[in-house]
Amino acid sequence: MSRTLAVIPASAGSKRVLGKNTRVFAGKSLIQWTLEFACAYPGFDEVLISTDCQEVARVAKTCGKPLP
Repeated sequence: MSRTLAVIPASAGSKRVLGKNTRVFAGKSLIQWTLEFACAYPGFDEVLISTDCQEVARVAKTCGKPLP
């Protein structure tokens, strides 16, 4: 049986919109929206996040996806 892995890259830097992953939209940060969708999507067996940003790591932990 095959398994599907979702990898979410979320770096701290952005050339156009600084801090875009932690910006709030409709009450949640953009990375929180992404993580919640990926975790709820039935097509993904596992969701991993890769980041160099402490704030993104904190949000991932609160969403139940702490960094290894």
